[in-house]
Amino acid sequence: MSNPLPPGEINLTGKFGPWDYTDMGQTPVSGNYTFDHADLSAFDGIAGQLAASGKFSGTLLHIETSGDINIPDFSVTRSEHVVRLRSQYQGLVNGTNGDVALPQVETEFLHTTVFASGKIEGTPQSHGKIANIDLSVSDGRIEDVLELFVRGHKPSLEGTSSFRAHAIIPPGSEPFLQKLKLTGEFGVS
Repeated sequence: MSNPLPPGEINLTGKFGPWDYTDMGQTPVSGNYTFDHADLSAFDGIAGQLAASGKFSGTLLHIETSGDINIPDFSVTRSEHVVRLRSQYQGLVNGTNGDVALPQVETEFLHTTVFASGKIEGTPQSHGKIANIDLSVSDGRIEDVLELFVRGHKPSLEGTSSFRAHAIIPPGSEPFLQKLKLTGEFGVS
């Protein structure tokens, strides 16, 4: 099937049912999936072709999932630098409303590993979903992080870096860097 946002192709194999007529959220699901050719440029401010694979099981209301994500050409379009991102994740999906909890995500790029957890969920006050993500890096490289966001050929800082941050990404058509709200603390040696 085709995924609307980001546009890409989802292939599933698995089991669905038997249907629970009294409470559809209790309908069992399980299987494996791939998500290919997902075009991240659908989100203004970032780009890249995402490919993911994983497995899932549980009930429609509480689907446990885990898998791998590979983006060989990720970029924040303002910086024009391309990096390879690889992630492993564990998540919980509410199949009745599309909300996602991410208790554990580990993403590697260049010489830095980012650990993340959070939620992507709808709220009564907004149209669309809001991402609330906690991020941490221990003994990463500041030049790797800057490579994502600055335009220069060589980042202006180099060194070991650690940080903790909370990111909020609201829905909307604004470019990624304009709507990203990031608070935290970091150190560079």
